[in-house]
Amino acid sequence: MISFKPLSEESSREIVALLMKEGGADAADARELVDAFLCDGSDIEYAVSACHGCALVRVFDMGRYLFLYPIDMEDGADPLSAVEEIRAYAVKEEIPLVISDVPASALGETVAHFRHTNVDAEGAGESFRISVKSECSLLDTEPELQSERITVGALCEGDTERLARLNRDPEVNKYWGYDYREDYGEVEDGYFLQSSREELARGNALTLAVRLCDEYIGEIIFYAFDLRGSAEIGIRLLPEYMGRGYGGEALDAALEIGEGLGLLSLTATVDSRNEKSRRLMSRRFNKICERDGRVYYRYEYNVSE
Repeated sequence: MISFKPLSEESSREIVALLMKEGGADAADARELVDAFLCDGSDIEYAVSACHGCALVRVFDMGRYLFLYPIDMEDGADPLSAVEEIRAYAVKEEIPLVISDVPASALGETVAHFRHTNVDAEGAGESFRISVKSECSLLDTEPELQSERITVGALCEGDTERLARLNRDPEVNKYWGYDYREDYGEVEDGYFLQSSREELARGNALTLAVRLCDEYIGEIIFYAFDLRGSAEIGIRLLPEYMGRGYGGEALDAALEIGEGLGLLSLTATVDSRNEKSRRLMSRRFNKICERDGRVYYRYEYNVSE
């Protein structure tokens, strides 16, 4: 995984050395590149790394990150592989992916690397800006689905107390893999609903309520959209609704919703100690591998593109 370093006068020597070592640039070219960015002004924050013979530049401007199209630093540079590194980084860090300064000659292959994009011309039309979209960010409204016993749909204010209880329950979250307290400590009940809505607005995650007779009993979450047609899912139910078959119905609903989103595949990661979730995922997903105490599953949609 690439690692960006803030660009400043103090760090410029380190970044020049990085570009020479990893990008293969000579000292003069590396210094010229760094100085060009430094001259742009202190209102923009830069970070630079090097990968696949290219300089990678991340810019923070007007409240959002932009990634410049990889800059060739040596013969045989592979900018498309560097774009793939940027994609993986943006997905991991949950940063909306916008690639600026894409030359016309590279526009077609760069757009083809992703499933959903918006393209805008920059300047005199000699370069382009690509805004990469997840299936989540394309939604106008959250999907709804009704099965034999449960209904799946958008979260609402009435879910606040039960949603908070789900997130705080130690037994439910023992194998979840993330504890909000590590980042935020103790929070009010409304935090969880607000956080889900913010994640949806950023196109990072889609959380849907699972209801029984209009009563919230759990959630399905689609997250880690990889911008190439896949996303990861998780399912949680309140303790009093476990062991009654609702998890299986929620999983079937999740697969149908994922197809409606236009996904090519779904993945799931389960703690190897979580026997219930392993049995649940094995019903419909293929086990890919098991390592480091985690079991990885995948479901492929029958889609021809």
